[in-house]
Amino acid sequence: MKPGCRWLLLQVSCLLGCLLPAGAQTGLITNAPAGGWSSRHSVEGPQGTVHWQLFSPADTQTAQLRPLVIWLHGGAMSSGQPDTQTPAIFTSSVVQARFPCYLLVPCAIQGRNWVNEAGRREFQASDLQARPTASMILVMALLDRLLAERPIDPRRLVIGGASGGGYGTWAFLHAWPDRFAAAFPISGGGDPARVDRLDAVRIWMFHGEHDKVVPVARAHAMLNAMLLQQGLSAGVGETSDMWMRGSSGGHLRLTVYRAGRHNAVVYQRALNEPDFMEWLFTGSR
Repeated sequence: MKPGCRWLLLQVSCLLGCLLPAGAQTGLITNAPAGGWSSRHSVEGPQGTVHWQLFSPADTQTAQLRPLVIWLHGGAMSSGQPDTQTPAIFTSSVVQARFPCYLLVPCAIQGRNWVNEAGRREFQASDLQARPTASMILVMALLDRLLAERPIDPRRLVIGGASGGGYGTWAFLHAWPDRFAAAFPISGGGDPARVDRLDAVRIWMFHGEHDKVVPVARAHAMLNAMLLQQGLSAGVGETSDMWMRGSSGGHLRLTVYRAGRHNAVVYQRALNEPDFMEWLFTGSR
């Protein structure tokens, strides 16, 4: 095992024993109703607290394992209040009827964000080359607890987010490439030098062509690096208001909205693409 992997396992193992107060190691989400949201919970680590909420599908009493989606908020939202509004489509009756799933919405340690401990909103390449942040480690330890307590399919874990959450999505994939079946980074960027272990992850990127906060070139760089690493060629399709590049079969995709900027219009359009949910939930590791 590589030294970096051993370090990650050690950190998560050390945190598992101290995430929750004494006596709270079981019944972690007993007030998460079927077909609804839990109240706000928190997990604590040496460097701070991650608050979170969980949406559970209506059929939690069945023996069938369900996928889980992790939604990562943007860089401006580390306020301690989980973002349950932006990804609300996952909890809609239409989506839940076709694709029953759990939705986990954690909030990074207050004053920080997913990819750096200083809370800077101007992300640097070095942020994505560093060890996982304290917030990331707490989320992964929480995920392992949820897998132990709920009928969640460990082979259908999905992660996504917008802006700082898009960067966070790449950071989680770089640190734990073997844990996720699919990812959907929106208006974010990753490290093109660290895509060598992402072959089994289906990834659909979304971006606005006129994004002045996170240039669309960063999404292109990630797609190009993965295509090269996996020995794939890219096809191109377009309409009057968007265009797409991706691998044959749709394993890797990048959708660019011609009039898109760095705002919620791009985020919501991405989550409402007609074939997005089917693409997201039909595969597994």
